[in-house]
Amino acid sequence: NLISVPLEVENVGNGAAINLRIGLNKMANSTPVYITPINLKQNTIIYLHIFSESTTTNDLGDYKLEFYYDDIFKQQYVQAYTFSIKEENKKMFAELDFDSQQKSIS
Repeated sequence: NLISVPLEVENVGNGAAINLRIGLNKMANSTPVYITPINLKQNTIIYLHIFSESTTTNDLGDYKLEFYYDDIFKQQYVQAYTFSIKEENKKMFAELDFDSQQKSIS
């Protein structure tokens, strides 16, 4: 029941991503949690690793992988992806749906 999803994330925008906050939260959870904000310069890559050594049935379900950030003009944006942990034939696996668009939230 090992879940291992390494990700490479690059800022391909026209400028820095200011106060980048990343969260992986269960959709049913009403209190999302995010990492400490960081600044990500244009064309900079960061590495994320979604990892669980012992996934249980409590972990099954849909999650939101969210990236909130501001530009230098204090415009706010979000990109959200669906991350799912499923069970099939007594084996657990993860899926990440990369179909997402940047949305302005300010």
